[in-house]
Amino acid sequence: MLKHVTARARFALMAIIAATLIAAPANAAKFYVSNQLGPVKAEERIAVATPQSVQLLLDFQTDGVTNAKAVKEVKPLVLKYLEGTKLFSAFTDAPAPNGALLVVRFNNIVDHSAAGKGFKAGLTLGLAGTAVTDNYDVTFELSPAAGQPPLKSSLKHALTTTIGKKSDPSYGTEYAKAKEAVDAMVGQAVEHGVFALAVQDGFPGK
Repeated sequence: MLKHVTARARFALMAIIAATLIAAPANAAKFYVSNQLGPVKAEERIAVATPQSVQLLLDFQTDGVTNAKAVKEVKPLVLKYLEGTKLFSAFTDAPAPNGALLVVRFNNIVDHSAAGKGFKAGLTLGLAGTAVTDNYDVTFELSPAAGQPPLKSSLKHALTTTIGKKSDPSYGTEYAKAKEAVDAMVGQAVEHGVFALAVQDGFPGK
């Protein structure tokens, strides 16, 4: 099961554990998104008078190094949530007519002790229990137009995978599948990040 999960959400730190969990129970893995952000509240969803188009550059890193496969996996999610904010009229890969540029960067801070944790869980068929947390530093930088100073925001988020443990709400909100947890983590990060830009002076279309 975890091999399938890593193929769909490679940026989550599951591949290290997967090799040692062949004999683990099928329902052993649980996925949690930290509650430090949560969904954006209705009153925080501001609107702009005339949304403008923007060029989108997405970078997904693992310990500061770009992970091209993760970028490919994450980009549709980032676009889905950016479009849902209605803060921009369109997103382009090429330079936008007005020169606006939005750079979104996820940096996954890897738990390098995960290999030992996974080995322990595998040897005990998951009964010993283990948890691995992927921490994310997420930054947003919007240049409203060519030559204008950028608007910036940043935040932290986390996704925890447990194996052989009972449900534990202290990790955050539990999701049945890794894909659902990743979707929630990315969506919360993107929405909080861009609405934090939108309240700043100089946001295009205000």
